Amino acid sequence: MLFTFSKCTGHAGSRIGWAIVKDERIARRMTKFIELSSIGVSKESQLRAAKILEVISDDGLQNFGFENFFEYSHRVMAERWERLREVVESSEIFRLPEYPEDFCNFNKELTRSCPGKNAPYV
Repeated sequence: MLFTFSKCTGHAGSRIGWAIVKDERIARRMTKFIELSSIGVSKESQLRAAKILEVISDDGLQNFGFENFFEYSHRVMAERWERLREVVESSEIFRLPEYPEDFCNFNKELTRSCPGKNAPYV
């Protein structure tokens, strides 16, 4: 799963993306790539991103009395897509692609896709 701070945490100024990777070999190769290609990224941005990831990670492991970051993000995107679908369905001009339900390996449940980049098309 690939993410950017600007999309999911509201830290657009960081200009840093992140990923959840299960395969250790791929994760190590990605880390090496980051080491070689992040020369132009400020240390402050990297430290801020590391702290944000630490908080997100801790949130996934512990219950601080708040909704889990990933559950919250999924719920918000699903609600936004549902509202968008309602608006587009009342239009005779726009339509949205239909996505079938599929099994989510991250959440371990059957879920309807709520993609972030697909927009209504004519």
